[in-house]
Amino acid sequence: MDDFARRCKTGELSITTMPDGSGVLLDLAHEVLLNFNATGAFMLACLTEGMDEARVVTRVLERYDVDQDTAHADVAQFVDQLARAIS
Repeated sequence: MDDFARRCKTGELSITTMPDGSGVLLDLAHEVLLNFNATGAFMLACLTEGMDEARVVTRVLERYDVDQDTAHADVAQFVDQLARAIS
């Protein structure tokens, strides 16, 4: 996901956060439009900042009432699905 932050900074990926905390990612190169709930938008923002998976897990644990195993599994699944969708 190192490439993800770079693609966001160069404008290859466009991310919009909605007033309710949800978000949208647009990848014109691959003709992909993804919608995220507030939790997904939060994880997306972390990745946009260049955080690795372990740091995103830490941030999820700080923000949400979830145990470590659940946070790790959810972040891993999110990153995997995001990588497949925009590659």
